[in-house]
Amino acid sequence: MMSQHADDAQQAFSSDATPSLHTALPAIEEMYAKWEQASQKGRYKPFTDALVAAMDKLNEYYQRTAESDAHIVAMGKWE
Repeated sequence: MMSQHADDAQQAFSSDATPSLHTALPAIEEMYAKWEQASQKGRYKPFTDALVAAMDKLNEYYQRTAESDAHIVAMGKWE
């Protein structure tokens, strides 16, 4: 189940025919939210440290978007 969140995010970045950078931030935000929810559930307790480390890494990349305007340009409508 946990790998499904990462797979879904990876799919959001993938496209053969259209630009897909505009999907990056929403995919990162959704994956972070899912992992944060999981980290607070008892059945995922053995994985809490790994989930927190993964969220820290996602946050690092998310914060890097503030240093670049590429994602803002990519939010433009493509047709």
